[in-house]
Amino acid sequence: MADKKDGPGWIAIQGSVFLNWVNMQFEKVGLERTEDLATCFSKGASLIKVLETVCEKKVGKKYKENPNSKIHEIENLNIAFNFMEAEGVKLVNIGPEDIHSGALKLVLGLIWTIIYNFQVIKGFNKGAGKKPKDVLLEWIQSKIPEQNVTNFTSDWRDGKAICALSNAIGKELYGDDETLVSDIGDDALKNATQGVAAGKKKLAVPDLLSAENLIDENCDEHSMIAYLSMFREARIPSADESGADEEEEPVAIEAEIKEVAAASGDKPWERPATWREYSGPDLGGRLKIRVYFSTTTSSLIIRKNTEAMMRLLEAKKVHQRPDFEPMIPIDMDMEKEKRNQIFEKAGQRETPMLFIDDEFVGGYDTVVELNEIGELDRLLAY
Repeated sequence: MADKKDGPGWIAIQGSVFLNWVNMQFEKVGLERTEDLATCFSKGASLIKVLETVCEKKVGKKYKENPNSKIHEIENLNIAFNFMEAEGVKLVNIGPEDIHSGALKLVLGLIWTIIYNFQVIKGFNKGAGKKPKDVLLEWIQSKIPEQNVTNFTSDWRDGKAICALSNAIGKELYGDDETLVSDIGDDALKNATQGVAAGKKKLAVPDLLSAENLIDENCDEHSMIAYLSMFREARIPSADESGADEEEEPVAIEAEIKEVAAASGDKPWERPATWREYSGPDLGGRLKIRVYFSTTTSSLIIRKNTEAMMRLLEAKKVHQRPDFEPMIPIDMDMEKEKRNQIFEKAGQRETPMLFIDDEFVGGYDTVVELNEIGELDRLLAY
């Protein structure tokens, strides 16, 4: 198992989970979302704000919210590190300079330390000689004893335990007659997709971890603990949080277009290119499914997301359809004008990007969410 820990797989998954966690904290304090985990805390101010949120107290020292020099950024980071030390947090072989330089593995270590000390430990009486993660495991075992869960890795790979946990917490919140996930079988991805979606929609548990990553053998203990520990804060979500009003229009392809397609009975790629009215620039992708991706990105997370999106589409046999075009590099031999048209139509620059019938569906996170609520299949049947 040690060799996997040294490879890129666990870093990409953990990076995705921790990036989701950081953005969740950023949203709470009014900061813009970040896509660069390595540099998200490099100026120190964002780290201080996150610490104040998770600790529910102020650092007690004045800091530079908009530092304009390396000296001020390091000063901010020193304030943050001193604050953590005062709170009893031990950081081993991680210093302010490491975070300022954007050393990804050390940034991951810092975020894990924060999650462990202020999320995992929170609310637990550790008991004599017990580690917080062991107490968390015992809590999970008390909820789903029938699953015989003994760890945070291999016992979750078939997706059944996450379904069981969602069901168990659901019964506590909604009553014994409520079953959030009923169709649990041998399809690991389907199980995980349903379990994660139920946690988010019915229990207000953020989907830090995607279904695809949950069943991936490279998904490590830290990623699982960060996600599963949030089930202790489960609650009945508000109407806005459950997204009940958003499912009907997740992307720009209108519901009426889908009705026309269903009525026609035609295979999508056999329709005339004028079968519906199109808006925005013509990217040449009508009656086609396209994924635009970057070949030059230095972001391990973006590369991992690209691979995961392709695996998801392959699992749905999309790559065998005549209307699917091979992955299209957006930064190699593509004219700048064409690239800018794609960015304009998508309303974003981050890859990968999924387009169906020349309409932007979403990036990786959106596509995963659409799949979790069963909407992706409908869109692919345009």
